[in-house]
Amino acid sequence: MPPIPAWVDAAEAAGAISATLAFLGGAAVTTRYGRRANASVSAHAFDLGNEALIVIRPSISAIGVFRLRFSGAEGGAQIRVTEVCRSDRGLSDGRFWDLGAIFETEFVEAGETLTTSVVLTVDTPAGIVLGWRVSFGVQVERWPEIRGVAWAWADRTFVARGTMAPIALGVET
Repeated sequence: MPPIPAWVDAAEAAGAISATLAFLGGAAVTTRYGRRANASVSAHAFDLGNEALIVIRPSISAIGVFRLRFSGAEGGAQIRVTEVCRSDRGLSDGRFWDLGAIFETEFVEAGETLTTSVVLTVDTPAGIVLGWRVSFGVQVERWPEIRGVAWAWADRTFVARGTMAPIALGVET
C-alpha cells in the first residue's frame, strides 16, 4: 500500500477542527438564543358606578427553540396594579394589588404564545387618582437542571381614569 500523502492528513485535520468549531459555535448560539421570550400587557378600565373594573390582558411568547418553564413565587408570572395619584409634589403611587399564578400552566412551549384575561375590581378611586399602572412580569428557569438561576421579562402600561367607559349593569344591549 502506498504511503498517504501529507496533504490528506492536513485536510482531515482541518475538517476535524472545522467540525469541532462548528459544533461549539452551534452550542454557543443555542445557549445564548435558545431561551427567549416576549412579554406584553394591555389593560382597559370601565366605570361600574361605585367601582372600577380593570381588565388586564397579559401575554408571554416563547420565541427561542426551547420551552420556558415558569419559576419563582406565585407561579412565575405576576401582575401588579398600582394607583397613580396626583399630589402637590407631583405623581406618587397609591394602593396596589398583586395578582399571581395567572397562567394555568407551568411552561410555554417553543413558538407558543400564552394569553389570558385577568379582571380586577377596585373601589371608586379618590379624586387624586389619575389612573392605574399595570405591571406584568415573568420569571423562567434559565437552566432547568440548576434551580434558582432565572431570566425575567416584564412590560407595563398605564390606564388613565379619564378613559373609563361606563357599563350599565343589568341592562341588555
